[in-house]
Amino acid sequence: MVRTPTLGTGPSAVDEARLRLINWTYGQLKAETLGAQILRLEGYLDIDPVHPTGGPDGGKDIIARHPDGRRVVGGCYFPNRADEKSWEKIEGKFDGDLDGAVKNSAKIFAFLTNVQISDDQGKTLRTKATAKGCAVEIFDLDRVAPILNSPKGFGLRYQILSIKMSDEEQVSFFNNWESILLAEVQRVGAQLNQVSGQVGGIEKNVDMILTILKGSAGTGEAKSGDAGALV
Repeated sequence: MVRTPTLGTGPSAVDEARLRLINWTYGQLKAETLGAQILRLEGYLDIDPVHPTGGPDGGKDIIARHPDGRRVVGGCYFPNRADEKSWEKIEGKFDGDLDGAVKNSAKIFAFLTNVQISDDQGKTLRTKATAKGCAVEIFDLDRVAPILNSPKGFGLRYQILSIKMSDEEQVSFFNNWESILLAEVQRVGAQLNQVSGQVGGIEKNVDMILTILKGSAGTGEAKSGDAGALV
């Protein structure tokens, strides 16, 4: 029997997140929002939820790009009472979403779900995907819950599951964002330095060209050696 989760913060929030994922009552829109944001937190790029509010999606819930450039198609499966779903039901949903991913030219199929998938079951699903020429990433309950219960996922956990951060979690959350912002500032700074160096090189070449043109105006022609200095 599934225990109804209770409100709270602190250490119990870890178990509470897991219980709320299992007892999913948030609908398909939040399921696809959660799936898309999980991919974002895991470093996927160009994430595009496809018709999360309803309507034909052509066999794809999410389109994204793997950090190595491969096309990713995601399928989201978040049933209520997830711990009571049979393997046949889970496998059938995976098969249907995999077919949709292959149809949409996916190189990687991301299966995002609140059900628990064992190692042996995961091997079975990966074999199915490989047979269709597609790699697979499985984000099941045991992978999604820890992401939500980590500093990078606390905000998403609150957004989707309405679980507040404890004082300790808030410290971890802001420390994590401080590190992210610092890394981003350093990245942008390095890019600006690179651009500044390129601009400096252009200015140097422009000065050289002007010098040669001034010399040409005085002598009637530029020395070939001066022109060669531009190379």
